[in-house]
Amino acid sequence: MQPELMKSLVMVGLLATFSIGCGDSASSGRGHEHEGGDGEHEHMPEPPTDGGDELAQRACHGLHGESVDLQAAADHAGAESARVVVGETTVVHLPSGASGFAGIMIPHDHGDWGFFVDEPNVVVTVTAHDGTRFDINPHSPSESCPDDMQVDARVHIPAGGHYTIEFAAEGAREVTLQVLPEGEYADPNADPVSAGACEALGGEIQTVMASSAADEALAGNFVMTGGHFYHLVLPEGSSYVGVHLPTDHTDWAVFVSEEDVAFSLSHPDVGIFGISPLVPSPVCPDDILVDTRVHIHAGGDFVLELGPTGPREVLFNIVSEAEGHGEGGHEEGGEEHGGEEGGHEEGGEEHGGEDEDHA
Repeated sequence: MQPELMKSLVMVGLLATFSIGCGDSASSGRGHEHEGGDGEHEHMPEPPTDGGDELAQRACHGLHGESVDLQAAADHAGAESARVVVGETTVVHLPSGASGFAGIMIPHDHGDWGFFVDEPNVVVTVTAHDGTRFDINPHSPSESCPDDMQVDARVHIPAGGHYTIEFAAEGAREVTLQVLPEGEYADPNADPVSAGACEALGGEIQTVMASSAADEALAGNFVMTGGHFYHLVLPEGSSYVGVHLPTDHTDWAVFVSEEDVAFSLSHPDVGIFGISPLVPSPVCPDDILVDTRVHIHAGGDFVLELGPTGPREVLFNIVSEAEGHGEGGHEEGGEEHGGEEGGHEEGGEEHGGEDEDHA
């Protein structure tokens, strides 16, 4: 065979091999890798159709957007540290051959929620701390992108609070999950309390020195409910701040600028109320890393306990959900909590701060 002919045949073979290889591996955009019988391959979501309602279309579009990775916990106790955030696209990595658990904060009472998962038969239940369970339909494909969103389940949850999502021990070990609100809360800015808290960050901020013991906190400066933030300076170790809640049977919104700092509000006769460690504000998630709601059935002087680790300076605010963020706090007849001087004074109608009254 002539040398020139041999060279041409070799070049044709190389070009053909290169072309086939590129065709097998080419991909674009965001996808999910699944292990198959012939190794891993990447499946790309198809663009959503016009079918389905607006919420389903939002979920399908979410498959093409940014996502966060989450390692599911191995038990209920660990769910608090594996937290799904409402509105985010979360890729959940599940333990092999075992159930997985994740926590989620449902921020509103009487809300309708869409649970969207790209794999069937994986999400089992959503459970409240009191044991109330909500089953997720294991296989109800989205009308907007049925090939890529295998579960489109709608659930009415009557009470906001901390919930645990349980994932099945069988099925896919990597799933994409989205929890989206329907109706009035579909737009995060429709929540006036969160929006007001973000706006209040640009307003007046008072400094309060936290105590190293709970009894010292109740004898010192008090944080008042109202429309502005407090700058809490924390000592080393666990820290305590007195918080006065003036009303019974009230839903409170708690806002903290840093994660994994606020642990609980407690009262010896009323109980201990946990504060979620990481539920960013839907309106300003970079500035308020904890935006949580707590129903407390009785008012009084509570102790806010803050963790021994993490930042030693945080911004904190607590406000009644019903009132939102106004220009001041709650007016109360009969007593006044002092600011720098501490203590309780009789006969006033306003709660004092460090150097001003909250009208």
